[in-house]
Amino acid sequence: MKDVFCKIIDGELESKKFYEDEFVLGIMDANPDSPGHALIIPKNHFEDIMKMDMEMLARIYKVSKKIATKMMEVYPNIDGVIQVVNYGKPQIIKHYHMHLIPTYEKEVNLSQDEACELLKK
Repeated sequence: MKDVFCKIIDGELESKKFYEDEFVLGIMDANPDSPGHALIIPKNHFEDIMKMDMEMLARIYKVSKKIATKMMEVYPNIDGVIQVVNYGKPQIIKHYHMHLIPTYEKEVNLSQDEACELLKK
């Protein structure tokens, strides 16, 4: 049975996509921890970081740096980005994904749709 990220990658489920290349997909988190919370997902299925090759991991980190830099430039009142990868028992969806969770100096009114558009520019 396919997980939710495989279904998004295969076009079976919709998502708020802001980045895509041959190997990686960037989408907005459907249940964000903060405004602008994004996910980076490899297109090939890897259950977790322990099953991923170093080449793919390097690609994901390269994209995460690019996206976090963009967040720092375009999100209002942002003061940092938390990068999180869960594996093992805390990992709810068994498909590797990296969270990029913005932190803010003060409360910000930024919807996931607005954040997605800012990252696409």
